[in-house]
Amino acid sequence: MLTVLSIILVVVGIQASDWFTKRQELEATKVKLEATAAELEHQRAENKAARGRIGKLESNVRALTATQPSPPPTMRPSRSP
Repeated sequence: MLTVLSIILVVVGIQASDWFTKRQELEATKVKLEATAAELEHQRAENKAARGRIGKLESNVRALTATQPSPPPTMRPSRSP
C-alpha cells in the first residue's frame, strides 16, 4: 500500500512539475507577444506619420508641377515606336 501511494505521489509530483513548467513557458510567450504587439503599434504609428509626410510631399510636387509651364513642343522628348 505504501509503495502504491509513493508511486501515486511521484506521478502527481511529475505532473505538477510539468504543469508548472508549461505555465512558465506560457507566461514567457505571453510577455513576448505583448512586446511584439507594442512594437507593431509603434511601427504602425511611424507608418502613419510617414504616409502623412508622403502625402504632403506629393501635394507639393503636384502644386509645383501645376505652376511650371510646359516645355515648347520642339523640346519634348520624341517617342520611338
